[in-house]
Amino acid sequence: MKELFKRLIVDFQEKEIEIIPRAYTLPIETSKIVSLIGVRRSGKTYLLYEMYRSLF
Repeated sequence: MKELFKRLIVDFQEKEIEIIPRAYTLPIETSKIVSLIGVRRSGKTYLLYEMYRSLF
């Protein structure tokens, strides 16, 4: 069972996530904490994935 969980985690990390570019950006050049809030299923997680991808 432990090996199954390890494999699932590795598979998820290797999976290419399809990201649709948004016209919204977050202020990342600040010395303060930035919160991303919104209604359910509005794309908050994918906006963070898009930001993460732009760092590399």
